[in-house]
Amino acid sequence: MRYSVRTSNFRYNEWARIEREDKPNGTFRILEMNPPGTSAELYDLRYDKYEINDLADDPRYGRIKKRLSDMLIDIVIGS
Repeated sequence: MRYSVRTSNFRYNEWARIEREDKPNGTFRILEMNPPGTSAELYDLRYDKYEINDLADDPRYGRIKKRLSDMLIDIVIGS
């Protein structure tokens, strides 16, 4: 399952491996973020509104990637 966070300038995506919990409400539990074979994605929406140029591996965006990753994890774990 893909999780995403968007700010006014960036979209950041991470993939998660999940499993359904054995509960009546049908909730899921996250087993792993960015499992093997997947990768995070980062797009600068100011210059790339169609999300074509993935910047996740560009070291110039490392701080932004870290901040958005932390934000996304807080959102996902808090949900």
